[in-house]
Amino acid sequence: MANHWRDKKVVSLSDYRSRRSLFNAAKDWVQSLPSPSQQFQSLIFVYDEKLAIEGRQLLFANLDQMANKNSQILVITDVGYSRTRFYVNFDEIGEGLQDDPGYDDLIDTWSTSPLK
Repeated sequence: MANHWRDKKVVSLSDYRSRRSLFNAAKDWVQSLPSPSQQFQSLIFVYDEKLAIEGRQLLFANLDQMANKNSQILVITDVGYSRTRFYVNFDEIGEGLQDDPGYDDLIDTWSTSPLK
């Protein structure tokens, strides 16, 4: 969660309650997640980890490294193939050091690479 939301002044009680409930919901969601992967410390797999990484270890190692460099944790919720390419659905935890660390570009490049 971005800290800049907490720095803004609340002008009404309803705004305060809405913001507090949003932070509580986000906190509950983070606390309910499984532990990070043993192999990839910056990744949490909600989707079956063995199934997700099978034949894709290099991709997930690169995602793990990028997330670590960006001070984030990626929550992997789904992995599969669409009609056109491979996809990874994920959520980012942490404000991050960059606005766009390039996770999607990495996945797209891997998906279209003949050297997988």
